[in-house]
Amino acid sequence: MIFTIAPTPYPKNIIALCLIYLVFQILYIPYAALSVDELWFAHHIYTYTHQLPYRDFLPYKTVLGYYLLSIPFFLSHTLLWPLYYIKDEIAIINTLLFAATGFWLSQFFNPKAVFYSFCLIFANQLFLIYSVDLRVDMLTSWLGLISVLFILTNRSTLAGFAIALSFLISQKALWFFLATNAALGIYGLYNARHWRIVQQIIQFNVAALLPISLYVLFWALVSSPAIVLKSVFYEGYTQAKIHWYSQIYYDCWQTILTNGPLLMMLWPLTWIGLFNQEASNPEKSRRVFITSYAFVMLFFIISYQQAFPYNMVYCMPVFLLIYPDFFSWALAHFRENARIFNERKLFWFLSLFAVSIMSLTIIFALPAAYFLIALIPILLGLLLHSKQKDITLFPAPIFIFIIFTGIVYPLLNFSIIAYNLNGHYQQSMIMLTNNLLTKEDNYFAGTPLLYNKDQAIPGLKNLIGPAISYLYTPKKNLLPIMIPSLYLTPRTAEEVIHDLKNTSVKLYVNNYRIVMLPSTIRHYLMTEFAPFWGSIYIYAPFINKERLTFLLKFAGTYEIQSDPSAIIYIDNQKVSLNTTIQLRKGVHYSRTNQDYRLKLIPEHSLKLNPADKNDDWYRMVKPILM
Repeated sequence: MIFTIAPTPYPKNIIALCLIYLVFQILYIPYAALSVDELWFAHHIYTYTHQLPYRDFLPYKTVLGYYLLSIPFFLSHTLLWPLYYIKDEIAIINTLLFAATGFWLSQFFNPKAVFYSFCLIFANQLFLIYSVDLRVDMLTSWLGLISVLFILTNRSTLAGFAIALSFLISQKALWFFLATNAALGIYGLYNARHWRIVQQIIQFNVAALLPISLYVLFWALVSSPAIVLKSVFYEGYTQAKIHWYSQIYYDCWQTILTNGPLLMMLWPLTWIGLFNQEASNPEKSRRVFITSYAFVMLFFIISYQQAFPYNMVYCMPVFLLIYPDFFSWALAHFRENARIFNERKLFWFLSLFAVSIMSLTIIFALPAAYFLIALIPILLGLLLHSKQKDITLFPAPIFIFIIFTGIVYPLLNFSIIAYNLNGHYQQSMIMLTNNLLTKEDNYFAGTPLLYNKDQAIPGLKNLIGPAISYLYTPKKNLLPIMIPSLYLTPRTAEEVIHDLKNTSVKLYVNNYRIVMLPSTIRHYLMTEFAPFWGSIYIYAPFINKERLTFLLKFAGTYEIQSDPSAIIYIDNQKVSLNTTIQLRKGVHYSRTNQDYRLKLIPEHSLKLNPADKNDDWYRMVKPILM
């Protein structure tokens, strides 16, 4: 057995911490703007309420998580609140599982060490934002953690079942699966218990593969084996092998480390417990397993080309293992005056580690405050050296630097960023867009702003980076990225303009994705749409004075916009400038001495907020990299 459980009273400070986290999220969720991915996932989740995956549409990732998150759509049919309820659902799940994990870990580690680890995780900006992201990653991560905790208590079958459920939420659970197998193998070699570990590995793998096989069989009966196998395995493999994202790899990691680097940077410091000469064999064995598991997991996360900040939630199970173990070791070492073997190796390890921290801080241009992280291994080395020489030094400076760089400074930074993520403008524009559109009307925004309505133009439905690159230069190596489950269609700029000409689009919503479109598409949009309010651009065709006829895509009231000297005849009737005119859908005759524009006027009155009049497109959606 790797671990034995010793009953411990539940630490009340962890309960308090979990409740503070929940209250904060419940209050902050409706305040903050939604990211482009959250809007896309909301639309994708909504699809599960009225269609079957694999048969009616191709799902992105496996489907269990989407069904779990679709519950609020059955309880509320308002425009925005179901999205907030989904995020509330995730926050509640997180709170309950954090509380349960805190109790479980307190049986294995010093409760103070568990509390310190929780404080560092809860103070991390990336965790505070992305732990309730409208995605399935956090659910996947929780089941990955539950699986490894079952392994630590010798419940291999339950561990395999948990990892299977994790895979049925997202294929990224493969990281947990491989890390667990690798850690078990290393643990077996360390303890020379080969057959027992082989038996445990077999139980774990069989228990993991059986539910996945049943999943594939069930959905194959609903659709076809080829579709399911391609969607579950091949599509995930091709997406993981895409190299387009390598060009933003540095930017992603700069964002990750700027927003709280302590947990990631101090990870190698947790290896120091392996130097402990007097550690008991069960404790050392546990540490070997945890260290091996963490190394493999973080290797996958760091080497992953799509290094978006939301992937940091996959570090959470790792941090909940290595840091309680590290702080437990540190507290015991300071209390028991334990010895460390081979002081020379320890010196070089800590020295190189401190230099590495300073180098990373410079390379990624991190805030100067994070240079203080390098003092943590230096001070720890001095403290361990003093204990070797029977000199007493106080460990408080180490904890002061950990608290400042891991809690105080990140929270101060987060308070500024959290305030600036105000979603009022986004909410106002989404509500106004919905009020402008009827059931038959079309729109586009480069991301699904309205979860219950499809966008009109195939090549503009989900303008992720590779899709925009394809519009500029249609390269064959981008085709594996253009998969239907991501609502991506390989279209050139000319084909998109053709689609715009032949589709009745009432409006589009400007945001950073639309701004990044090729100039040819943006120029066409200028001839077909005009500013209405905020980031909304409404149908308003530009009529050149040389044109004798023009086609209107919508019947309705139009405002005539032109120079004061213009003389305009439409259908052989003279019209006055800056007035409105009723026009039918279809072809009209035009005669004029100046260019003019016909701007569609909404059929019903709308409540417009003067504060949102300007096109603040950068506030329309929250980008992935902030």
